[in-house]
Amino acid sequence: MKRLLRFLSCFLPVKRIFVDGELYLERFYLFGPDTGPTYGLGKPRLRFLPTVWLHCFHAPDGDRELHNHPWDISKALILTGGYREARKYGPFLHYHTYKPWEINVIDRDTFHRITRLLEPEVWTLFCPGKRLDRWGFLNAQGEFRYHDQAADKSSIEGSGRSDG
Repeated sequence: MKRLLRFLSCFLPVKRIFVDGELYLERFYLFGPDTGPTYGLGKPRLRFLPTVWLHCFHAPDGDRELHNHPWDISKALILTGGYREARKYGPFLHYHTYKPWEINVIDRDTFHRITRLLEPEVWTLFCPGKRLDRWGFLNAQGEFRYHDQAADKSSIEGSGRSDG
């Protein structure tokens, strides 16, 4: 499965996200209105389809703050590897391990972080819903703040995997 995903990713527009200079996530744009770079086409392609991205995680969120997503709902189908997630329920953190073919549903009010990857490379099929807001973060004291992720993460957009 990983070989197939790596091959497919060679032909897709990609956004590589780095944290502290290390590759954190590769987002490959499959289809939908939010397909990333348009490469001079003027507008996103296949607007009538839902947005679907192929994610390749290279690192967990670690001990950084819990975050929520800016969409009303998002769903991630774990394709390979898997990960352990911490999710906030009231004052408590609940830990769950997601393995291949499980679906992780994250709504706007879910604060979570990926604490551990089960393999060095984890692939998911990610479907974001309607964008409602910006990314939100909770610190250890439970204080909420909006944050532009670009301040902590850098990204590079391009086409296909660099390692082929």
